[in-house]
Amino acid sequence: MPTHTVTNNATGEQHHVVCTDAPGSHLLDKDCMHGSALDARKGFSTFEAEFHPHVGQYMRSIHRFSSVEDNSGSESVLSILNYTLRFWSNESRRDLLRRDNNGEISALYWGMAIGSSCSEQGGSWYSRLAVIASKGTSYFRDHPEASAGESFQVLKDELVPSISTNDGLYIYMHEKGVCSCMQYVAAAARDGTYEETPMHAKPLCGGCKKSVDVTKRCSRCKIASYCSRDCQAKDWKRHRKVCQAL
Repeated sequence: MPTHTVTNNATGEQHHVVCTDAPGSHLLDKDCMHGSALDARKGFSTFEAEFHPHVGQYMRSIHRFSSVEDNSGSESVLSILNYTLRFWSNESRRDLLRRDNNGEISALYWGMAIGSSCSEQGGSWYSRLAVIASKGTSYFRDHPEASAGESFQVLKDELVPSISTNDGLYIYMHEKGVCSCMQYVAAAARDGTYEETPMHAKPLCGGCKKSVDVTKRCSRCKIASYCSRDCQAKDWKRHRKVCQAL
């Protein structure tokens, strides 16, 4: 089974990641915290124990505003962003953000977004929620006097065009992230070979875009999938730009 080496940009540590059949599936380093320092296995600090329940409460309560089947599209992003900012506008939660000197809350949400991006139980639906929560809490932390309405006007211009589609979401997460775990998922999304629903669905041929049972993979990036050598040859002019970036 092929493996890739990914580097955690925050620590410089390198880890080997196993690649499975579906493009993007399980390409994340299981040992990487994706920028978050919070690890329940090692116990929480006093401050972590204080904010962690609010992080979980948000992810549970947001279900009312986000379809489990699909939360892509500009209207969904705007709805989630509006709810997120109002949730964290609560004075006790704003106090937590003011005391969050190291940005631990937004980092935890970001880690959750990356960690769930290749999960059958999460995928883009869960990741989109966590990315919006990370951006919202980060903005409130940096602008402690900003209202929910003011923050909404600022963040919508960045988030709506960036994460309204699943491919855009994965590429955004890779470009904004602090680790390298998203690089293969983002490459597959940019290359048009990432098929998410269901997460372990058959990969798409990069040439004819049909689902295929037996695939040939690009020998260099190990991501782009093809049903035949003819499709691979025809797609090389387009694919080489992504392949060479890895």
